[in-house]
Amino acid sequence: MTLASRDSRTTSRRGFTLLEVLMAAIIISLGVLGITALFAGAARQQQIASQTTRSVIASKNGEAIIASAFGQINANQPTVLATEFPPDVWVRIPMDPTFHHLTLPGVDDPGTPGPDIYFLVAPTVGLPAEIYSATSTGADYLTLRGRDTHNAMRPWINAFQDLPNRRIDPFSVSEIRVTARSTPGGTPQLYSYRLPARVKRGEPEANVWPDATGNRWQFVIDGRISAKNQDFIELNCRLDSGNAGPFASIGQFRIAGIDGNHYIDSIEVVDYRWRSDRLISLRDRLVFAAGSDQPSLGYSVLYRRTSDGGNQMALITYGLSARTPSGEWLPPERINDEDGPLIELNFGDVTVHYDPNVSQHYVTMMSQDDARYLKPGQILFLQAELDIDGDTFTERVGADFAVRVARRQKVGPEVRGYLETAPRAAGQAMLQDYGSTVSASAWLVNESVRSLEDNSDWFLTPLEFRVFQLQ
Repeated sequence: MTLASRDSRTTSRRGFTLLEVLMAAIIISLGVLGITALFAGAARQQQIASQTTRSVIASKNGEAIIASAFGQINANQPTVLATEFPPDVWVRIPMDPTFHHLTLPGVDDPGTPGPDIYFLVAPTVGLPAEIYSATSTGADYLTLRGRDTHNAMRPWINAFQDLPNRRIDPFSVSEIRVTARSTPGGTPQLYSYRLPARVKRGEPEANVWPDATGNRWQFVIDGRISAKNQDFIELNCRLDSGNAGPFASIGQFRIAGIDGNHYIDSIEVVDYRWRSDRLISLRDRLVFAAGSDQPSLGYSVLYRRTSDGGNQMALITYGLSARTPSGEWLPPERINDEDGPLIELNFGDVTVHYDPNVSQHYVTMMSQDDARYLKPGQILFLQAELDIDGDTFTERVGADFAVRVARRQKVGPEVRGYLETAPRAAGQAMLQDYGSTVSASAWLVNESVRSLEDNSDWFLTPLEFRVFQLQ
């Protein structure tokens, strides 16, 4: 082959046409767009997974904190409990406007010390709680030698240790125990001071009864009232001290009856509970993104007292996003904040239906203006009047767990929120007859609220719910 023939073959080769170039560019562009969308979707899924993980961790931490702070709910007036906590009904736990912690509903009664409703919480310190020890205080062993009158004992009050809590519930004190010896090295003898039974029943006593503020309670030998000048130990429970007042302590006392020749080794409170109205702080309910002063996640708390005497809490977590970068979050969940569009958990009326065409339950809002709440992902805690075992509940029964809106669909003028699962209450389906409907109420997450701190607007995204039992 000659050089000329090779040159002629080289010059006869065709290049790409413009149409081919355009087609290749389109194919490459589609591939790049697909890969970009794939990465964007993966990033979005990773963000959702990360947010869900943080939500689960936050709710688990909240469960642990609440479980340690929760105690038997009691009230100065027992009728208040039935009003504030109807059996089997979910109730929102409000926030104290001063200390920004979740507290119990109810208002102060001017005639009684402290809040109407409170938790009875076990102390975190070891029991019995020692309030006097002749050895540990470094006092002279003769310091608390038996005296004839309680006035003579007053100089020795400073040798006593305060209890580690305020607002000691006097009815929960099992006994105040005194250990005494006839000689410093003799055999110890135990003396038990208890609250008289008649005092526990609320019967007036001239000699043993709390003072006008309800703070000072007198405990007598074996809880028996025998004489006007009998021995007693007065416990200042500090019921009116709130959360920042002085600690509970021993007031005046008289221990002459033990024997003037006996020596007091120790005085200790064997067992007690203290009254608390704090459940969990706002800071403990918020999660902050790294390097940000604004919370990205928070949760609200519902409570219900079951008809069998149990206690349940429900935590509803939601994502937080401020409209402005300078917004400060203080949720509108104070005791006096009304349920409605301005509070993070709204309380709305709904109707529960069943759609046989898709074999799925759905809800509709009583007001079409509220249909905006039925977005996919919305969390609903339902409660309705149900006929359980042939007995119609006079109070609404709260659902055993929350349900989530899977999709929203408009059928004619009606906006439906189809649910992922069937709502259940009292261990059975809330809708027994698929051909019927049930009128109910629902706790649900508002889409936007206004902070109490600076009136900044915040967007809320429902994330997760957790229901757990409490002792």
